[in-house]
Amino acid sequence: MAPITSFHKLASGVRLRVLQVPVAQASTAFSEANESRLLGNYGRNPAHQPGRRRGPFPGWQCQLPARRPARHPGAGDGRQHRPRRLGGCHAPPPTTEAFDVRGLLSQFAPSGTGGYQLLPRLASDLMLGGGRPRLTKEPVPVNVSTNGFTVVFSTLNPGDTRVRYDLSAQALKETRTDATLTTHHNLTLDNLIPGTTYYVEVSSRNAAGTETAPPVPFITGNGKRGRSSSKS
Repeated sequence: MAPITSFHKLASGVRLRVLQVPVAQASTAFSEANESRLLGNYGRNPAHQPGRRRGPFPGWQCQLPARRPARHPGAGDGRQHRPRRLGGCHAPPPTTEAFDVRGLLSQFAPSGTGGYQLLPRLASDLMLGGGRPRLTKEPVPVNVSTNGFTVVFSTLNPGDTRVRYDLSAQALKETRTDATLTTHHNLTLDNLIPGTTYYVEVSSRNAAGTETAPPVPFITGNGKRGRSSSKS
């Protein structure tokens, strides 16, 4: 391929729109009309079986097979040359549970002609939990004081941080949020009553959906220190 000598920028800051296709209909999207589009297969893909070279449905590959160019420097000189790797996310498909996958649709075949493939760009394009945040560690209180504590929890995929709380699990009227997308969540609740049980519900939201955990009780400190007694 000749080197690129110039290019013209057509646009920037344009959000990519994913063409969402259920896994059962994935093969219908593998067409010239969708070439170079960002394609998402949802539904979800079955867990990958070790030893299986191709992906969970026809035309899907996370690691492309390497192929040698038709002509390359040093050909015929008796030396060994490593074939080119054409790209891909270079991450093994999940083997423990079903997952969603998204990637760019392009033409490819080991022979060099014919066929389409879905090419994930990064390991994050293999999405467990349907891409939703999905809680992986339940909320716990840290830095507990007489009038507050910090709520900490984790999610599988990035999402915002939401906390609802109150004195009753059936009426969570107070809300705190942080719009930053992250997998390690923490929010500090203050101006609380000392030595009191609060019920705390955490949730996280991203473009794929919202995950919410049931309310759990947290207790603020009472500010009292134990006294040691001594006999004279």
